[in-house]
Amino acid sequence: MRKAVLDAVPGSSEPAWTRTVLLSDDGLVFIAAALAGNEKSVAACAAFDGVPTVKIGTHIYLPTTWIAKDYPACSDLCSKAEQVARSAGGA
Repeated sequence: MRKAVLDAVPGSSEPAWTRTVLLSDDGLVFIAAALAGNEKSVAACAAFDGVPTVKIGTHIYLPTTWIAKDYPACSDLCSKAEQVARSAGGA
């Protein structure tokens, strides 16, 4: 699993965990579940669907493919995370 932390937007106070993108060895890109809504609720839905998860500290990361499908409002964010992960040489 490779990890990249995106630069913060100037003037924002977004914590690093919300800007973290993970790339698994099999090509899945993961972002923080909280970006799609209530972290616990989103993670519960993912668990119900049998989606792979990654836990770092107290935060859950989910595949962008699943988030984009189940939370369409996040599809642009997921696409950007995928581009960043792959263009950074695998996050």
